Amino acid sequence: MDIKIHGEIGGWWDGISAKEVMAELSSVPEGEEINVSIHSTGGDMMDGLAIYNALKMHDSKVVVTIAGLAASSASVIAMAGDEIKIPENAYIMIHNPWGFVSGESKDFEEAASLFRQFEETCAKVYAGKSGKDVEEIQAMLDESTWLDGAQAVEMGFADTVVDAVKIAALARMPKCLADNCPVKFDPPQANADSDTTSTQTAVSDHDSGGGPGNDQGLRDKILASVEEASAEAVEIVELCQIAGQSARAVGWLKEGKKPAEVRAALAQLSITPPPPAGVTTAPDINEGLQKAAETNLTVRSLLAAGKVDEAINHLKKKEK
Repeated sequence: MDIKIHGEIGGWWDGISAKEVMAELSSVPEGEEINVSIHSTGGDMMDGLAIYNALKMHDSKVVVTIAGLAASSASVIAMAGDEIKIPENAYIMIHNPWGFVSGESKDFEEAASLFRQFEETCAKVYAGKSGKDVEEIQAMLDESTWLDGAQAVEMGFADTVVDAVKIAALARMPKCLADNCPVKFDPPQANADSDTTSTQTAVSDHDSGGGPGNDQGLRDKILASVEEASAEAVEIVELCQIAGQSARAVGWLKEGKKPAEVRAALAQLSITPPPPAGVTTAPDINEGLQKAAETNLTVRSLLAAGKVDEAINHLKKKEK
């Protein structure tokens, strides 16, 4: 059985989900070897852990080959291999889990505690494969460590160095990975598998202007455009979450909507919250809430969920 994890991890942007991988694993005949090819910048950590656990617990032998890059949650998945192969010019990248948080101070405190748990979980996974102490792994996570094929084998993150391969650039290279990335990506080949080329961007060694001097400028432009697109996507997701319309985010992202367009669309949604308790004694508050909901997405979201008291408290805090 061959399983390809070529692209982002998780359900966003049509990534590879744990559900899909588990479905593939359920059809593996008893005793058949599972060959997993990885070329991914990572993605959703929970999906990554779920895929790691599913591979780790499977009865069959799992052979992981890092086709080009196993970064972030994809590197966690790679550690599930009973045997891990890596070309000399491929890379494993490990770093602390990261994400976005919005809300009050307590929300940030809770998120910090949760992120520390995630860090400990990932450190134990890497330590289990490499044989290093968790404390040493944690230091590597803090530094966002890149390991090429030889380094990965030397430090216990892989078992065998194999022949070098052509590495194609992944289109959505997050800024946290791109900043210190030592990888020189080659353009994808014309006959590359369709499931990988759909999420790749060609970065040629020499652009149409000719000469190596233009290489860095071209790469900088690509990374800048990727960073801008990623920032807009994050803003759209957050807007939808605040408005209680998370399910709409994927559709709008696929349509190429801009944050301003999403704001306008959310403002047009009709909200019909249930009447709040004490409606007969505080009709002026109800009218004020309805008016506030026209311009305040947080109030709109709370009213849509029937959380009238929380909407009132939110407005009171804002007035202070």
